[in-house]
Amino acid sequence: MQWHFVRERTAAGGHLGRYDRQQRVPQGVALDRDWQRLRVLLVGCGGVGTVLAQSLVRSGVGGLTVVDGDRIRETDLHRQLLYRDEDAMRGRSKAEAARQDLCTIGGRTVVDALPQMLTPKNAEALFYNHDVVLVEGSGGLLSPISDEDFVADLAFEFGYPLIVVVPNQLGAGNQLLQTLVTATTFREGLAVAGIILNQQAGDGGNGFIDEAGVVVGLGRVL
Repeated sequence: MQWHFVRERTAAGGHLGRYDRQQRVPQGVALDRDWQRLRVLLVGCGGVGTVLAQSLVRSGVGGLTVVDGDRIRETDLHRQLLYRDEDAMRGRSKAEAARQDLCTIGGRTVVDALPQMLTPKNAEALFYNHDVVLVEGSGGLLSPISDEDFVADLAFEFGYPLIVVVPNQLGAGNQLLQTLVTATTFREGLAVAGIILNQQAGDGGNGFIDEAGVVVGLGRVL
């Protein structure tokens, strides 16, 4: 199978001092150097993914590949921060529209886009070429609730810890615990961690978290 990547570096200019604040923390210069070398695969660019993508590019991660085979709809616009009315009217690819918007931020990040869904057939090759994999649970991708065994198997095979992030809402603790127990049941010895994410929700709902409400992070610790 051949994949068509759309690749572009974020706009140059004025970025030499933009990472100053993160370099001032203890060991910040060395950590920032490692961050600049990191390659992140973001699977799914919906309500959660668009926020993650912006944060990663603004912080100057070395490389970001956005994988999403879905197209933008009008109903996405209230919570998926990288997209515009014109994108929905044209039914643009989420991955390609996200790359275009991210490249206007500036900085040092190289942004790639792959307008395909992640599947068991292409996951291995994609994971192999990245240091960290973030999987959004919504959008018809790999839901860590319904397909946790698949995600856990990949995490175990690649030596990644499995990090599950859930929104801070009623039942979040039980949901998180159930997900982690399920993962370790499939793969004994799998390193797991859980994060309950606090975010303000302007509409009284989950804010930036989609209905599935879960992001899975797979990655080697720097």
